[in-house]
Amino acid sequence: MKTNALLFFLGSLLILGCSNEPRIINPIDNKIEIKIDVNDNDRFFEFNKFITDSVSFVQLETSEESLFGQASKIKVDNKKVYILGLAERSLSIFNLNSGKFLSKIRYPKGQDIRDFFVRGDTIATLNYHKIIKYSNTNFKVLSETSFEDTELKKSNPVNFAYYSDNFFYTWNNKENPLDGSDCFLKKYVNGVNIESYVPHSTGYKSAGISKFYTAYSNEIYFSPAVNILDIYKISRDTVSIVASIKIKNAISSEFLEPIKNSPKYSSLVLENDFYKDINNIVKLNADLIYFECIGPQSYWYSGVFSLKNKKILEFGKRDFFHSPIPFYSDGKYLYAYYEPSQVLRLQSEGKPTNIFYRQIANAQIKTLKTNNLIITKIKINEKL
Repeated sequence: MKTNALLFFLGSLLILGCSNEPRIINPIDNKIEIKIDVNDNDRFFEFNKFITDSVSFVQLETSEESLFGQASKIKVDNKKVYILGLAERSLSIFNLNSGKFLSKIRYPKGQDIRDFFVRGDTIATLNYHKIIKYSNTNFKVLSETSFEDTELKKSNPVNFAYYSDNFFYTWNNKENPLDGSDCFLKKYVNGVNIESYVPHSTGYKSAGISKFYTAYSNEIYFSPAVNILDIYKISRDTVSIVASIKIKNAISSEFLEPIKNSPKYSSLVLENDFYKDINNIVKLNADLIYFECIGPQSYWYSGVFSLKNKKILEFGKRDFFHSPIPFYSDGKYLYAYYEPSQVLRLQSEGKPTNIFYRQIANAQIKTLKTNNLIITKIKINEKL
């Protein structure tokens, strides 16, 4: 650890000697525009056309140690499931095939894990002023890199896209949403912010939900907060805009500007009938992108669009009570999860009303017993 800290410190001095200010970079604009005409705000999103009858379920082990409350980020990798709890900010790890609980990673009392990234044999976790790496085998600490007394700590990062201790991107937050400062997507090399992208100055403070979404192709997708319905793609060296969602009733700067200094800003943003805030992105296969956003009356809406045809294929209100939440695809299978309350609702209904699956899956749901999340694996329709 001492050697890592020394190398990090020397690298930081070298870069600081060259430049004191990050470059503000406009992302590469090769975006496609996805136009959505919403004729019925109450129409439910239907996933059946994108999936097959091949559905399986994994019940995560239920024990005092394995429970974690609401999930803020879930990842599948190396035959494991990694779940970051929103309230307790600890990282729970399960076997993907059996659901067996493997370990829980916690920071010392008073500190929390804001985000995590899995890279091969290591798990990198983010605190607002340090990165701690763990073994992906025995889950013990491998190294710790501190950013105390640096710009990184002051920028208050809430999420990161991790490549190595000395190369990563962050999405920062505001200590005070009304202080007039900007949120940025930032690139760090040796702990120094050398480039910044996507300024966002409306004063919105993120809820701590991850804004980085890893695809099976090793691409990382990203969407800024609230009023920008754009989807970005991050590689190690470039940031580009790949799609811009155009909805007639989308939130706009004309609405946000007059209220940006209001102490009720966040509630005013959420409690209106505009479409806003992309909060989930899943690359289903080489052509299809699934996304979620907030719409009228704060309902969640889901959509799927084609990169090839540059068209929206499906859009509607997400059936929150019956449909699982997608979080990853390996190009052949979609992974999603159910909260226990959703399963209980499905089991209590005399006639299944779930529109996410066909009847075969509804029959399987009736047999599930768990107080923890249920991971579902659905084969994607290859004929799309």
